[in-house]
Amino acid sequence: MEATKTDKVKKLTEEVIYWNEMEENMMMQRTEIDWIRLGDGNNAFFHAYLKTKQNSKRMNVIQKADGTILTSQKDVAQEVIDFYGKLMGQDSGNLQHIDIEALRSGSQLTMDQR
Repeated sequence: MEATKTDKVKKLTEEVIYWNEMEENMMMQRTEIDWIRLGDGNNAFFHAYLKTKQNSKRMNVIQKADGTILTSQKDVAQEVIDFYGKLMGQDSGNLQHIDIEALRSGSQLTMDQR
């Protein structure tokens, strides 16, 4: 009975994803139609369209962990680098690696134990 419910949920999830993609494609086509209709021969519209698209992907303001708000593009970029640098850790040339030979020579699980 559970497998049937799981299959139904999977099928419905795939259907939702399909219709979301269809809606996204339709919206993209509408945008292209507007650009063709309004942008053809209208450089001001074309440049405004590109500027809007670029600005929507830009981080203009960011708040640091201590609450400080950064607005300059240089400060925002540096904070992003610092934040993700701390998450990833520091590069260390003396990290120990796994000794594959030691693993292979030690006792190992049999197929039945796995």
